[in-house]
Amino acid sequence: MSESEHVQNDPKQGFIPQEGLVAAHLVEALKPFSEENGGPLKVELLTYKEGRPNVKITYPGTDPTRTLGFIGSHMDVVPANPESWDRNPFELTIEGDKLHGRGATDCLGHCVMVTMLMAALGEHKPVLERSVVALFIAGEEGAEAGVGVDMVVNAGKIDELKNGPVVWIDSADSQPCVGTAGVLQWHLKATGRLFHSGLPHRGINSLELVNEACAEIQKRFYKDFPAHPDEKKYNFSTCSTMKPTQIEIAKGSLNQLPPWTKISGDIRLTPFYDAGVVYKTVLGYVDDLNANIGQLPTRGPCSKYTLDLPDVDIKQGLLELEFSGGIEDIRHMEGIACNLESPGLAALTEAFKAVRGKGEPYAITGSLPLVREMQAAGFDLQITGFGLSSTYHADNEYVLLSDIKDAFLVLLRVISAVDKTQELPKAEGGGAAAAAPAPAAAAAAGSVNAEARAEALKAPEEGDVPTLAEKHIIYDDDAAIGKKAPTLGTLDYIKGEPVVMGKGKPVCIVFWSKAYKGDYTTLRDVSKIHDVFGDDIQFLGIGIDPTKEDAESFLKKIGTKMPEIYIKQPLKVNFPLAYDTELELKGAFKATAEMLSLGASAVFLVDGDRRIVWREQFAPAPGHMVAKGLLQEQCRRLILGEALVSCGARPVEEEEEEEEMDMGGGDDDFDW
Repeated sequence: MSESEHVQNDPKQGFIPQEGLVAAHLVEALKPFSEENGGPLKVELLTYKEGRPNVKITYPGTDPTRTLGFIGSHMDVVPANPESWDRNPFELTIEGDKLHGRGATDCLGHCVMVTMLMAALGEHKPVLERSVVALFIAGEEGAEAGVGVDMVVNAGKIDELKNGPVVWIDSADSQPCVGTAGVLQWHLKATGRLFHSGLPHRGINSLELVNEACAEIQKRFYKDFPAHPDEKKYNFSTCSTMKPTQIEIAKGSLNQLPPWTKISGDIRLTPFYDAGVVYKTVLGYVDDLNANIGQLPTRGPCSKYTLDLPDVDIKQGLLELEFSGGIEDIRHMEGIACNLESPGLAALTEAFKAVRGKGEPYAITGSLPLVREMQAAGFDLQITGFGLSSTYHADNEYVLLSDIKDAFLVLLRVISAVDKTQELPKAEGGGAAAAAPAPAAAAAAGSVNAEARAEALKAPEEGDVPTLAEKHIIYDDDAAIGKKAPTLGTLDYIKGEPVVMGKGKPVCIVFWSKAYKGDYTTLRDVSKIHDVFGDDIQFLGIGIDPTKEDAESFLKKIGTKMPEIYIKQPLKVNFPLAYDTELELKGAFKATAEMLSLGASAVFLVDGDRRIVWREQFAPAPGHMVAKGLLQEQCRRLILGEALVSCGARPVEEEEEEEEMDMGGGDDDFDW
């Protein structure tokens, strides 16, 4: 607790945490049982920003292929204002069963408890089949990228935890938490016309406008995203909500109509709705209101949102809505519906019953970072915590010592119960079977076979690397190579989990269309690459049909034979598919690559820093198919950090003809 003042996290207030100070205490407590002192514990500092490490502790089991993880407890805290506390927030104050101090509940108390658990394993050396792995993370309170668990996951430092249950320890109230919500923070600004309040008919009152607009947007939100039937199944305390929480207004006197007013708030979205769809839909509400601003109710006969006076400079009020962060930041905070059939959940529930007298899983519309993405990546994630939700982030924060003692016993029981339990069979997304319902279910992707992957990573024999026909060559100076790929924006996912770029893991993007059946072979063959490299590279299909309904109808083709188009076995597409709303991504990639047209079977390979490193245009069989191209070899080299195959510089005399290749599935106009 003595370090809590130095690990406050709020960059806007100038608080940058130094989690290394907390980490030093944890490592010191484990030192007598560490490998360096002859003990069994492997202690690692995983640092991606100076002074801000993550701490990983491993107690090895006898079977290296089976694991149990305790992760999520973080070493930073929210700021505390000593003037509003009755005690010093940066000292541990003990009052009976209460332990007061910033971080007692969230989350330094959890860090200490899990450290003592790992120390007990190191001291008593029980023989376990499963390795037990604990991970303390940096940068949680600021939802920062590039510091904490996102970097640990992207670097593959806890990949072994896909081999068993993972318990995220950062909730409250000593029960299993099986669901959380996503969060979208929004800011709605109304611009009106400043005027004397004695002549309101000559002004536009932005305060009235923004309140009426906010009410209408909320009304539409609850109509389009009502309570979902699965919320009852998961015992969510509330449905998805959209509400204002703050207001800001232009400075002025009481006898003036304010020229602008901003209302801010958030959307808490249960995991059964897609955040990208909500993002796009809410922005659409505002576009519609601006186009039909007269439909909003006014307040009295002199309240107006449009002015038809000839001598006024502003004729109509304006509404603007923006979200905090881009869509990828919002994806980072999406909610999770945990796997209700997980042995980890069963063990947690039974452990709470034994220690606390009851085990009652619940769900809450609070938010945790990265949990949805980790579930999609194949982690069987469960959530619990032992602090008090009533004191989270509060003045005079405290935790009960008796709860921490119970927590120790609960986790010991979980270790004992899970150690002998077999995993559930893997579903097609890499997660355990019977996970969360769509859209939170994992992408339909088969688990990567380790032997097949190892074989695919071997260097090809000399002469086995395909040589591209001249019209299919992508030269080293191609306009797309080296550029930042467009962000994935507001894609509407119709199969599998959202894909996030720029988090250290490469992405292979293939454009497709239900209308171009000849290009189904491209999806089939890219899926084969996914089946060996899917743990190393994310794969994503972007549908470019005219309507979402067209794209969704393609899903019926999966699992069927189509010998007339060279698909002689049931079609497999083992990676996420999304619909490109308004063809935004198609246009963005076309512009980035400076292409004359972009159609189905266009493939882009993007590295972990979101830079395009390769692109290739495939065509229907028997044209330029994936097996004849360089895509798999380029993927192999990207995974191993090797230089990609070079096709040299574009010959000057062929510069005008480079884009005249067979574009496979048509051009921008879908002229079928």
